[in-house]
Amino acid sequence: MRIHNAVGHLIRRAMQAHTAVWTEEVGTELTSLQFSVLNEVRAQPGIDQRTLGERIALDKSTTADLVARLVRRGLLERTRDEFDARRNVLRLTDAGVQAHAATLPFAQRTQRRLLAALSAEERAMFKRLLAVVIEASPDGT
Repeated sequence: MRIHNAVGHLIRRAMQAHTAVWTEEVGTELTSLQFSVLNEVRAQPGIDQRTLGERIALDKSTTADLVARLVRRGLLERTRDEFDARRNVLRLTDAGVQAHAATLPFAQRTQRRLLAALSAEERAMFKRLLAVVIEASPDGT
């Protein structure tokens, strides 16, 4: 097997391409994973930390670390759920809302740039096939 045709190699190279374009478009202040957290919390204010991790396919410790970093940076507010003290609920701070709004167009442009070589039909198929591979993985994430 040639390494250049190996699926793992191609996925790693695609991730490198994503990181390079993200850095060109967004910079280094906010990673794409941190943006995913802000985006999900923006879509569902008051989401609990466990559900957030499930939604963006992260384990508990990675989610907790990301949330803690964004709280320290003043982009997220984490509070105990008033009905269940075991849960942390999350909301964007004003700075988080601004960071999300400022980053969103660049995140969208990153996606457009990465998929620019594909037709609309190929883009849809590419996303569908990636989802099938992910769903069929051992942990389903």
